[in-house]
Amino acid sequence: MLYEREDVRRGFLAMRGQMTRLQPGKKQVIASLRSGDELKALIKTNDWNQVHIIARGNALTHIFNGHLMAQTVDEDAANRAMGGLLGFQLRVWPPMKLELRNIWLKNL
Repeated sequence: MLYEREDVRRGFLAMRGQMTRLQPGKKQVIASLRSGDELKALIKTNDWNQVHIIARGNALTHIFNGHLMAQTVDEDAANRAMGGLLGFQLRVWPPMKLELRNIWLKNL
């Protein structure tokens, strides 16, 4: 899912399987890509997943293993950030492990 830290910004921008458009004070689902469960089945457990994140202007795209998972067009100029940090989130419960490799960053 596409998420923006809610303590800083707006929380969930697009859930898995959604294409959304953000306007001031409003999130609109403009397309359903596939069901969240169908897309979840494409994520490998105990194996490597390829994650491709594109942040080009005000369009944000998440692609997992070659499949579009979530996308949003952010037209909320007052609340969006056109720059910031890229983070990898790991929840603390239940105990989890995160392994990363081959991370590339390309400025567009």
